[in-house]
Amino acid sequence: MQAAHGRGPAVATGIKRVHPDSVVFTYQGDGDLASIGMAEIVHAASRGENFTVIFINNAVFGMTQGQMAPTTLIGQKTTTSPRGRTAAEAGWPIRICELLDTLEGPAYIAREALTTPPRIRSAKKSIRRAFEAQLAGEGFGIVELLSTCPTWWGMDPLEAIRHIDDTMVEHYPLRVFRDRPAAHDRPAGQQEEAGSDA
Repeated sequence: MQAAHGRGPAVATGIKRVHPDSVVFTYQGDGDLASIGMAEIVHAASRGENFTVIFINNAVFGMTQGQMAPTTLIGQKTTTSPRGRTAAEAGWPIRICELLDTLEGPAYIAREALTTPPRIRSAKKSIRRAFEAQLAGEGFGIVELLSTCPTWWGMDPLEAIRHIDDTMVEHYPLRVFRDRPAAHDRPAGQQEEAGSDA
């Protein structure tokens, strides 16, 4: 089902609640999820909705001419930041996984990069684990994937891969932030540990 831009988590919530046995996921870019859809992703995660989010972070609005996104790095040039993003004008890049890791609802949060065969295998494991969390009824899972956008980065494909490894990973570190059942599924007395790393 296609949702309005940014509204995937709201639509996924409705589908999963009406059809709880269905496997439900959203596939969202950074302009979608971290910009117009910020409220939807934060509240779905906070509620621990039992679906999976695949979040593609290429640091630009890649499908609409390469404008600056909430994830665009400081100094990065885009069609709407031709001199490079500055914190004074546009704020700092938003780290979605770190933001959602402050909430009690999510069961699985991970960030991976699609640059080398070992990293792609690691991403595959994280995606599988996020779906396993859903199938087990553990709650909300999100996997952020650092991905290239050679066209709007003005790079060839190999340069774009190196850009992720040399630049993006420094601001968006790769790791599993959380791997546990959502707060409402844990016994009383354990919920105060919700923000800690698993």
